[in-house]
Amino acid sequence: MFHYYLFFLFISLIKSCPLKTVDSRSGCYCGIEIDGTNYIQCQPNSIEIIPEFTRSYIHDKLNLSSNFIRNITYESFNKLRVKKIYLQNNLIEFIDKQSFNNNLLNYLEELHIDILNNGS
Repeated sequence: MFHYYLFFLFISLIKSCPLKTVDSRSGCYCGIEIDGTNYIQCQPNSIEIIPEFTRSYIHDKLNLSSNFIRNITYESFNKLRVKKIYLQNNLIEFIDKQSFNNNLLNYLEELHIDILNNGS
């Protein structure tokens, strides 16, 4: 019975993944942790721009840490619904003042950006 539950959970996750493209080349994927936390993960050193998202279910976290992201525009998280965003250890040079003021504010509970660990 537990295996059926995991199977349906996996199918639901695939349908709810907001990444426009999910494949090994993009370095980004969706998953579920053992405690049920659903997440979007972009592998370290794999992306320079924030991926384009489609409308999504609410995700628990988005991890974009340790990549080469330089700009966060007002459209970066436009369609995303997520509770926690991790942006540490990037090369961030510009954050649009409207980046986190769109639909995201209805869901966002935590934002992690360590400016000292980002670009100069």
